[in-house]
Amino acid sequence: MDHSTVLRVIEGACRDLQDPSQHVVAEKTLQEFRSSPQPYDACKYILENSKDTAAQFQAVTALRDASIREWDTVLNGETRFALIQYLMSMCVQDRADMSAVVIRQLGACAGTLMKRIWGDLNSNDKESILGQIAQITSEQQSSPVAKCRAVELMVAVIVEFNPETAGEMGLPWEYHYQCKNDLEKNFLPKILNWALACAQSTHKLAVLGQDMGLCSASLSLLSALLAWDSSQNENRMRRRDINMQVRPPESWREALLGQPGYGWRLEFLNDLVSAFCRSSALRESPIMFTFLQLTNNLALMQGAIFLDEGRRASLGLGPSSMSSSVGHIRHLLKLCLPILMQLEGNIASISSYVSANRDLVLGMCRIFALVATTHPLKKFAEALMEDNIDLPDGNLMLINLGSITNAMVYDIQRGNDACEECLELLVEMWTEYSSDFDLHGHLGPLYEQFCQCTSSVFNALKDKELYEVSRDVYSDEQDYEGDEEAYSDSLFSGLAAIGRSSCQYSIPALIESFETSIHHLQQSVSNGSDPSVPLEKICWLLRMISFVLADSGDGETPQVPQNLIDTILRHNLRENAVIKVSSSMIMFGMDVKGAIESGIASSRLVEELCKALGRWSETYLLPDCKDAAPGLEWTEFVFSSNKEGTPIVNLFCELALLSLPKYPGDRALHLAICHNLLKPLVKYKGLRTVVSQCSAWKNLIHLYVSESTEMKLLDAEVHFEIANLICTCYSTSTDNQAMQYIRDLVAWHGNKLISSASMKKDAFNRPENISYTVNALSGFRGAARCSSSTCHEIIMLGMSQCFPAILQILKQSKEHRNIYNTILDLAADIVEYHSAFLNDSSSMHLFTWAIEIIQVHSSDKINFSIKSAGLVGDHFEDECEALVSLIRLLTQITGAETCRHEDIVAAVLTGIQAIIPLLTVEHLKLPPLRQSFFHLLAYMMEVYASHVAKLPPDSFISFLQAIAFGLKVEDDSETSSAVFEAVAAFSKFSLSSRLHGDVAGMSENILIEGKHALVFLYDIILARIVFEDAGVGSIDLASEPVLYIMAHDAAFYSEYIRHKSLHAVQNQQSQEQISSACDDLKSCVLQNASVDRNARQRFLPVFRSCIIKIRRVVRTQ
Repeated sequence: MDHSTVLRVIEGACRDLQDPSQHVVAEKTLQEFRSSPQPYDACKYILENSKDTAAQFQAVTALRDASIREWDTVLNGETRFALIQYLMSMCVQDRADMSAVVIRQLGACAGTLMKRIWGDLNSNDKESILGQIAQITSEQQSSPVAKCRAVELMVAVIVEFNPETAGEMGLPWEYHYQCKNDLEKNFLPKILNWALACAQSTHKLAVLGQDMGLCSASLSLLSALLAWDSSQNENRMRRRDINMQVRPPESWREALLGQPGYGWRLEFLNDLVSAFCRSSALRESPIMFTFLQLTNNLALMQGAIFLDEGRRASLGLGPSSMSSSVGHIRHLLKLCLPILMQLEGNIASISSYVSANRDLVLGMCRIFALVATTHPLKKFAEALMEDNIDLPDGNLMLINLGSITNAMVYDIQRGNDACEECLELLVEMWTEYSSDFDLHGHLGPLYEQFCQCTSSVFNALKDKELYEVSRDVYSDEQDYEGDEEAYSDSLFSGLAAIGRSSCQYSIPALIESFETSIHHLQQSVSNGSDPSVPLEKICWLLRMISFVLADSGDGETPQVPQNLIDTILRHNLRENAVIKVSSSMIMFGMDVKGAIESGIASSRLVEELCKALGRWSETYLLPDCKDAAPGLEWTEFVFSSNKEGTPIVNLFCELALLSLPKYPGDRALHLAICHNLLKPLVKYKGLRTVVSQCSAWKNLIHLYVSESTEMKLLDAEVHFEIANLICTCYSTSTDNQAMQYIRDLVAWHGNKLISSASMKKDAFNRPENISYTVNALSGFRGAARCSSSTCHEIIMLGMSQCFPAILQILKQSKEHRNIYNTILDLAADIVEYHSAFLNDSSSMHLFTWAIEIIQVHSSDKINFSIKSAGLVGDHFEDECEALVSLIRLLTQITGAETCRHEDIVAAVLTGIQAIIPLLTVEHLKLPPLRQSFFHLLAYMMEVYASHVAKLPPDSFISFLQAIAFGLKVEDDSETSSAVFEAVAAFSKFSLSSRLHGDVAGMSENILIEGKHALVFLYDIILARIVFEDAGVGSIDLASEPVLYIMAHDAAFYSEYIRHKSLHAVQNQQSQEQISSACDDLKSCVLQNASVDRNARQRFLPVFRSCIIKIRRVVRTQ
């Protein structure tokens, strides 16, 4: 087919892609074109003669794919270089019929091939290629378009050579880093200076719109250079989830921080701002965007490029010199100053300017936010305080920022959304600085002004949120769908940080708003008007107060926020700040208790009150009964057990006692009572003592076991929580009455289960009895999760008496997955929390019962409904949940260290043999299930390899096939680590057995898919590390198991690698390279003559090097 015909076919296929009836055929045609051998001339013909953008794009893609595919087999040194030259020339051509998309694709292709050939070039050749690009911008005969595209081509090269943004080429990760390091060391400084020269020489033309895009392209190149990862970390894992860090090498300091660089940026931005404000055409130009993007990257700079104090002193430089982070921050503030000065005045003038120049203001706000997230408050404050006529006084700068923030808040309240993103960035700045651990010390003379600014910002944001709460009372719209709670917590945490920094002002304002809203609510109730607005305001204020006063109780023991302590002690606010607002919240709780008794309290209000009081109590309630926590001493005289603390505990219990029956079926409220209000009360031993003596607590227990209609309506999770709370409260007590509470609770739930097990099928399947059974099982789980030496025996005795009943319920609940999965979770909980206290006979009883549960699950009688329905929908999710629970059960059995190993091994291996046939590929696609399963297999293989070896042949084969499946799983480091450890343990045991002449049931003659066990696993490992994975992480993981395997017979297994790899190559040179690598590997194994730790350390670099060599040869064929 001649080239003109190819062109017509490709253009036709590109058109047909838009036609649904022709799409499949067109895609096949294009795919065949991209995979065709040696399409270079055809691709060039299309690029030079076609006017169709899609066809040109396909030609570039096909050319790149073919070049990578045929690099070693078809292309030679001359043709490779010629191809790169061709692509470079196409990139810089001034052709109206070639779109920007195709130009970018050409640049990316040129960058890829340049990187591919980089390792074969000498320094002169490399200099020549990069010099050709740079020379275009200095040649007078070059058109403005060619100059711009030359810079864009250099951007593509930088992007490709940066491992963080490199394209896939099928090459070892080391090659990417070799190219990166070479370019960084020998060429990037020159490229940086060239880019700066281009930008500086064209910025005045850019302001006039006469640079033909060259300045904007130069700024983009500078941004790409700043995004360069100059670290020497070669762990071959891309930092996809790490926030961007700009850490230029130290050698770039003069270019980026020197006076010339500062000067032209300031001049440029001043000119841009002036032109931007008067020219609507400039607002459509990318020049402002690219300049602000560069400035954002400059704001993110940190690391060695800044001189520390000692080096500055040795060079005679002051703290605000350009080479310091303080001086750099001052420069960024100067860049923002032209915009900041336009934002002075009243709200109307600020609003008008923001609306007309949104991108400018947004860029300024982003710079402030990035400086706050990159540099500590101390540096920012030093930059503001440094004497310099180029910047306003630091106090004035803070006042301006506070005024702008407040103006944006009020503007948004009036419906102007143009300010919203700007406000978010400024709030992020205030939040970051307000979270500093030593505000007074770091701000110095700016401290008081900072507090006044954050106070005004906090009050403005508070009023804005209250306004929106009022507005949304009658609105059905939801701004945040799916993750409202996470968004809400993030919002409140940010506002709380700002409020704490100025709590001498913000807390009184909170109290005033809180008391005003309570008054409005009381008025609404008394005059019969709608109380929704004040009610929602109170709910919001309750949460805000709790967030300002206390951090989350998750994790470590919560402490009073440091900024609160500092401010309270500095301003002597002991009587009228934290204690006053806490007392207001407690008094309101008493009022709500009365409203609940009267039947007029909103369940939403009660729920928010429980959450707020619970968060507060984690930090402040009964400090004398908790572990010592710094900062609580000044609250002891108010909230200790000898003062107001005990009545407050009683109030909490009374709120729970009243709310549980008053709001039947309100699951959210009931969980708030358990999770937030009551759980902090049983967290510490000292607190439990106070709670257990509280009359309301005892009444709550009696209410729970009363079999009242309201208690029957509690959700299963609420039963779980209440049972756990009761048992936890008395878990460390030796009092007979306390133990009786636990005994009665377990017996009460146990009798329910025995009753359920005795029901006939029709009765059991009634909805009310299903709920009855689930609730009893959930209560059992709550009790099971409480374990201590004092209460274990009582709980375990009561539960073991119900084992037969629970097993019977499991057998008849195949159609009720909520019952079924709850039983599986219950079994895992009992093993996890109680196996440490068991003796041999009781552990055997528990393990036998656990295995019976697994065997019931594995029977067709239980699983037929899932299998017949197919692994889809809810059935599949239920089955996965069940398998996760069973694997957790077996994992917990492995941790029963006080039990006999024989019992543990017998139980776990029996369970694994029952579970493996149930697992499918679809199941193992789910990371939680997959990871837990392979961690279990790895543990058993590492600790009990001799027992695994004695499994029956079918079970042994299934075990290894499961591990083999794990070896094929990519992009899951946890699974990979587990399965390679399992293979290492297996091969190590096999080697040890052979050396001692005892195969111990390892069944050397057993074949798996026609191969012996070790060869079977070895083959899969080689397929992964040679043909599939791109990084060296899997090579390092495979090093140890491969050493153990090769130690069996180094000659055989090195020949196996050679044979497997040679199938993928054709030319003699490649075959010789593979043979050489295999010989090196065999020699290393033979020379080590052992597999001890030192031998493994010596083997790893040799193995890594050999596999990379083989991989490089194989993957380029």
